[in-house]
Amino acid sequence: KEGVSPLVAERLRSFLLYRYKHPVAQLPQFARDELPRILLKEVTSHLYKGVLQKLHLFASLSDDVLMDLALCLKPLQVPPWQLIYKEGDWGESMYFLTKGCIELSIVLMANSAQKDMGLGVVPDIKAVDMHSVKHPVQYHVTSEDGDGHVAYKPRVYKWLLNHTNNLTHFGENVLASTERRLSSAVAKSWSVLYRLDQEALEKVSTKHPEMGKIWKYLRTHKQTRLMR
Repeated sequence: KEGVSPLVAERLRSFLLYRYKHPVAQLPQFARDELPRILLKEVTSHLYKGVLQKLHLFASLSDDVLMDLALCLKPLQVPPWQLIYKEGDWGESMYFLTKGCIELSIVLMANSAQKDMGLGVVPDIKAVDMHSVKHPVQYHVTSEDGDGHVAYKPRVYKWLLNHTNNLTHFGENVLASTERRLSSAVAKSWSVLYRLDQEALEKVSTKHPEMGKIWKYLRTHKQTRLMR
């Protein structure tokens, strides 16, 4: 506690208290390693499979495939204003939202023009104060005019995802391509996410040929901005 301001100490206390009162269910490693498959299937179905069954992307998959996918999910609990990823980042994961609200945003400018102007997305340093910041992602232009002022302010399109909508997954464009993130994602409230990594998805695909249609979908749609 020494050297920590009262404001920071209070934020830490609030953060830890929320995490304590709202734990996220996780399957311990010993259960993955030691439980019989039939029992593991029942436990996994109870904890995670419902997350995947709600998504049209995985709706046609068998229970065995869904169980293996569910075992790959990594639960995350993120506080308000936390930057999950930013536009232009390299990525290898997609996310499923089961509680809370996520704001997605894109710069309305071609990638080539962004590069020419030195446009980049940076986290707002004020985002550390979860109670005051209103715009946790800033769009920064490195080129300035003669007086040192920003020469251009880009237009940004924003939209929200919440757990009551049908579109509860995001970040999937990087799974089937070598492209960077097409959007920025920020938590607008306390949110529970499940992360699915590309490496894990590929391992499930080698075991279950029916996953081929999932990869086909991702590759077909990888060029669209709708694949966040």
